[in-house]
Amino acid sequence: FGGMIAGYQSPRWMAETAIALNELFPKRIDVGVCKGPGVAFKEVSLELASGDENRLTRDAMRETCFTLHSFLQRRVANCTLASDPGPKGVLCPEMWVLGSSINTARLAEELGTSFALSFLSRGTNLTNALDEYGSPIRVLAVSVICAESTREAACIGADIKALGLLPHNFMGCPEDCANA
Repeated sequence: FGGMIAGYQSPRWMAETAIALNELFPKRIDVGVCKGPGVAFKEVSLELASGDENRLTRDAMRETCFTLHSFLQRRVANCTLASDPGPKGVLCPEMWVLGSSINTARLAEELGTSFALSFLSRGTNLTNALDEYGSPIRVLAVSVICAESTREAACIGADIKALGLLPHNFMGCPEDCANA
């Protein structure tokens, strides 16, 4: 299913979407949640958050994750509350948290979910995050620029950097990227 940025959608919408997709594609869907922003420009991020920058804070992400997790846990238990985000008897997908900090690793541990370590942002300290999270990390998120040649990949990388977009971890031709 991929990741959803917590500040851009409501926990109910995320749960409803994940449950519907899981019903269509059983055991092929999981729910990844991250803080974001996922875009380079603050104006775009704010627009996606309906103009409310408070939705993009660490505290808001934490609240969204706990609410989403609660919705999904109710589904597992086949709860029939009026606030239930899906029909009775439909199983919900597993939730995981994507992040690059010790705080996000701790959040995943508190939730009892898997933690995907993002190596997409500057300043990610892999060792600290790996040491902090008590369970095995199943996913390491990286950014790759792959082009016909290493030179072409470097040009694309330079354009991306000039736009202020997220940095890349690996760059090169298909063979270089496969061996990275």
